Amino acid sequence: MSNEEKGPAPGEEEDAEVAATCLLLDLNDKFDRFAADVLGKLDGIMELKTVVAQLCESRCRQRASEATRKRQQRARDKEERERDRIPLDTCIFRRDDRLKLKYFYWAHIGIQFGLVGDSARFLQFVAGDWNHKTFLKKPIARISNRPNYWKGGIRHECTWCDMFGSERKVNSNTCWEIIFWDFKYHMVQVVQRMAAMPDWPNVTRPFKDAVRVALGDMHCMCEDEIGPLVVKGHTFEPQMPAEDMDKVPHFKILVQQVMQAYRRGISKGCDSDLEVVRIGKRCYDEHCKLLRNEANNMRFLVNLKGHAGKKLTDQERDHREHLGFLGFYEKPDVKTV
Repeated sequence: MSNEEKGPAPGEEEDAEVAATCLLLDLNDKFDRFAADVLGKLDGIMELKTVVAQLCESRCRQRASEATRKRQQRARDKEERERDRIPLDTCIFRRDDRLKLKYFYWAHIGIQFGLVGDSARFLQFVAGDWNHKTFLKKPIARISNRPNYWKGGIRHECTWCDMFGSERKVNSNTCWEIIFWDFKYHMVQVVQRMAAMPDWPNVTRPFKDAVRVALGDMHCMCEDEIGPLVVKGHTFEPQMPAEDMDKVPHFKILVQQVMQAYRRGISKGCDSDLEVVRIGKRCYDEHCKLLRNEANNMRFLVNLKGHAGKKLTDQERDHREHLGFLGFYEKPDVKTV
């Protein structure tokens, strides 16, 4: 038999088995190290995932806490804004006894504007403060660029021309149809309080003329304080004949200025940071302190004389009625004097 037909030598087989065993052991060792590295990296990834999850949860809690804080702050701000506001009445233009302090406040602001002769800013301020800062809902809301005014518990849509007249020219035939003439019932209350202030004689004449126009046909309620607007022998009233209004172009100019000032106040609001407004607020606060003290003294006097069975003098009665007119004194329910 030749050498090619013989099998491998016994020593060679052992060497091959040893080499294969060493190779398997080496591969097994490498696999163990690889598996250990993979498991270590997986553990690191899991730890990183845990840290990221904790960070995400912390961020979510922080965002939720911040959202809650902002929501509560908005609720507090809304409550602060609406603290002194009142619900809307069925008729927004009717005189409202709940607005007595507002009338007094507007009167103080009006005196300051009257001293500088700025009637347009004053009327804009009154309309803006009345529409935006007095009621829980706006009496006249701007919806789809149209005024919607509150009446009878629902909103009625109209045009800006229907509410304030044309911004280009006043039509003497339809001047009396302007809806916002009914604001005169509020202006009467403001003018009556303005006329009782010591600075009223110093108010400029153009300012008084604009106020007379704003009163409309209610100037008879302030006959002693301001009276009607008379030019060239014609007395202004919204319902005056068209031919008489055409004879006095000054009437049309004043009507347009007054109504456009009202419109700016309703649509854009009022600027409370004006120096004139700040002076008026300061005077209003100081005057309120004095009147509250007088109201407390009047209550004490009424109770004192009521228990003693005495009556107030005419001067004391007039002073009590004046305090009630300004909104600082309310008569008790029980009959006293």
